[in-house]
Amino acid sequence: MGSPPFGSSSGSISEHEAKPNRLVVFSFFSNRHPLRVQVSGKSKYVPVFIDEVRRGLASPRCALGHELKKQSNWTQCQTCSKYGPTARSCMICWVFMCLRCSNAHEEDQVKERSDPAGKHTYLQCELGSDITVQVPPPSVDAEEAAVGESSDATVTGSVAQPIAENFSVTVEFKIAGLPARGQLAALLRFSPPDMAQARRRHIASLYVNSEGNLVHDPEVVHVQLTTDKDNGKMADIAEEKATTEETDADKDKTVKKDEPPQLRENRWTVLTAAVEVSEGRLSVYLDGQLANCFEGIDPAQLRMGPRLVVLGGGKAAQSRGGSVHRVIVHDNAVGPLGALATFDACTRANPAVGGRVSRIQSAWRGRATRKGLEKEGLMQILSAAKKGNQNR
Repeated sequence: MGSPPFGSSSGSISEHEAKPNRLVVFSFFSNRHPLRVQVSGKSKYVPVFIDEVRRGLASPRCALGHELKKQSNWTQCQTCSKYGPTARSCMICWVFMCLRCSNAHEEDQVKERSDPAGKHTYLQCELGSDITVQVPPPSVDAEEAAVGESSDATVTGSVAQPIAENFSVTVEFKIAGLPARGQLAALLRFSPPDMAQARRRHIASLYVNSEGNLVHDPEVVHVQLTTDKDNGKMADIAEEKATTEETDADKDKTVKKDEPPQLRENRWTVLTAAVEVSEGRLSVYLDGQLANCFEGIDPAQLRMGPRLVVLGGGKAAQSRGGSVHRVIVHDNAVGPLGALATFDACTRANPAVGGRVSRIQSAWRGRATRKGLEKEGLMQILSAAKKGNQNR
């Protein structure tokens, strides 16, 4: 089989570079669940351009194809045959349409665009929902795991290697909102709880807090609230410390260092979690940039189990839902360059992200071209030639 299209191990983790990279890709593009995927709770498939369904709606037209322009009148609507105020009209054919029929024409277009059938989609999970991915065992051959070209779960690579000591998980997703202050939202869990135990601990491997920072240990309190005995109000220690640091920085006029990336609301994000089990290290990348590195973790908490839980794995209240476009399981711990390459490949494959990037790049190239023509004095010549063609 060909070379993997996504990032392989590189950067600081170099001992795995010589090994062949095996990727298991679970995509939610075609309005159906991939193989080995189970979804608990309410979920639905949504087109990737769901935010743009009301943009560029076509105006209604008369029988001769003339556009019905917005114009207020008081006459009979040719669509519903009712007399009253009209919102659109064609003064050439003397055709009128009321506001109700005009809105119905637009809603029909929105309904057709919102239908996920035959469109590029993603899976939208509501509150309390999560996605369980059954990771193929080492005994499964790459061709058997792919199960033909019709499957949405594909395996790329040359040799099937076990996913045990070192692995990475990439999730292309977005969340509608961050958790409330002092709460956490579960993102990933590498291994399910031991079902043989009577009292199971539902602890995820990766969380996000109210500020968008990634957290591994839910017992660590990052924002502590204490009571001020003098005025009886709640004082935020974290905000006071940040304010003090900013004041000192302004006095010293020092340049602030680059802060690690944070998870944002309603924004497609590529999260890559690189795990080195024997070293007890968990490196998390957001959009190809290192967000946090957790060390000294019990290796038993990092081992990949038979089921990977996405957007959940912790307590029921910590399953905040979200939208997932793709899940990728690597058989090694990717480094900074591998995480950046994976981010680049995911964004190019997502029409809602890659398409906008292409349009931005095209607009920038057009602006640079216009600036160059202005410097050479050719812009006025082109404008004059364009006006001359219009007059003809």
